[in-house]
Amino acid sequence: SPEDVTDEMRENGDDDEGAARWANLSLSLLGHGKLDEARRYIRYADQIGDSPRTLLAEAVFNLLISNENEPRPTFGPPVPAPAMTEDMRRQVADGFRDVMEAIDRQHWPAALQSLERIPAAVRRASGPDMSFLTAFILYKAAMASERPDPRYYREAQRILQDMVRLEEEYLREHPEVYYFLARCYRLDYSYDRARRFMVSY
Repeated sequence: SPEDVTDEMRENGDDDEGAARWANLSLSLLGHGKLDEARRYIRYADQIGDSPRTLLAEAVFNLLISNENEPRPTFGPPVPAPAMTEDMRRQVADGFRDVMEAIDRQHWPAALQSLERIPAAVRRASGPDMSFLTAFILYKAAMASERPDPRYYREAQRILQDMVRLEEEYLREHPEVYYFLARCYRLDYSYDRARRFMVSY
């Protein structure tokens, strides 16, 4: 057991119910950015009993500290607003094609450049897939730097937060929105929100 587990703390129990309480404690610690303590208590919970809460805590912890199991989102084609001109529609279609080709090569600077050739107002008027694609590229561009660029991941965070607020139906089909929002908050050291959205994922 963790060496700093006191007798009083052991009153949480050493059975399945106790494991669930320890897992909940680890999630709370994770929300406060206390990663080492959270890891220890997850391990302890796993040792003393079987609980779905332990599995949840372990999954949330691992997804937040590592991108090893990052989901690969899928993006439908953009849906231009009816008021768009033919030139705008062509811009969106050509830009989307170039972005997807760069994603296939995992060339994130090129993906960002292609994305930015589509005016921001046009992207915003092209449906939730384009919003998610924009946030995804910004996040990946931030992660491609030796030190993640806050300009990119904070803009991704803003877009994804708006999607959580406004695109409930889309999120049911694309829960990975929550994953990338959680990762953006993790980069910003906002552990409570990072934990909350990763639990939703």
